[in-house]
Amino acid sequence: MEFQHMAFLASPGPRSYTEAVTGPDSAKWSASIASEMESLREHDVFDNTRHKDLPVSTKVVDSKWILMIKVTVKGEVDKYQACFVARGFSQDPDDYGEISSPVIDAAAVRYTLGFAAINDLEIAVLDVPTAYLGVTLYEEVYMRLPHADWSSLGYAEARPIVRLKKSVPGLKQSGCCWFDDISGYLGNILKMQQSISTPALFYSTEFLLNLYVDDLLIVGKESELRRIVDTFHEKFRTKGAICGDKFSYLGLRVTRDREQKQIRIDQQGYLQKVFEG
Repeated sequence: MEFQHMAFLASPGPRSYTEAVTGPDSAKWSASIASEMESLREHDVFDNTRHKDLPVSTKVVDSKWILMIKVTVKGEVDKYQACFVARGFSQDPDDYGEISSPVIDAAAVRYTLGFAAINDLEIAVLDVPTAYLGVTLYEEVYMRLPHADWSSLGYAEARPIVRLKKSVPGLKQSGCCWFDDISGYLGNILKMQQSISTPALFYSTEFLLNLYVDDLLIVGKESELRRIVDTFHEKFRTKGAICGDKFSYLGLRVTRDREQKQIRIDQQGYLQKVFEG
């Protein structure tokens, strides 16, 4: 049985928008860029108002396209990916407040997997491809969009200046904005409690949930777990599902022996037993 949820490798793509849409594989790159633009529109990221005549003192954040080819561990091309990102280093300190956010640690991952093993619970691994895109932004930030045809979003200019209504990847506060949004959803809507000692660990009578940026590890009974997985698919457009007995999480190869109530992690070529029931 092959491992599920294997990590992808990224190969650099074209260095610019012009190179992408005029060079080899231009159709694939154009489709990827168009898809990213559609995500920006769907998430209602920009204010539609034109901002051509801003005061000279207004700080405008720059942005860029990151173009890469995602390759599977077998060396096969998975997809051509265009990512819209802010150039956070160009932000003024007034553009952001808190920028740090908690992530799960190794001890909590071991505990969660161990809890699943001894209680014979199911495990789901999900990721949120657009985690930093379209979450609540508390500051007023203006941005110059990268070179592209923005007519589908209502802009005639090749590099229009827009006011951000939502967060985008690359902003200094994006990680904090994302954590605030998802932790609020977990607590207020799903009624999960947040661990005091490990803030990226959430729990309820039905689930244990680990959060590492945009990667989620959730443990629970099968029927309840399927329900929450469907909820995350609908709310956050997550990818992933309930795992089998071999899967990967955060680059760790996890192997499960249900009969023995054991879970092992493959790290640096050897199997380390993390829990035995």
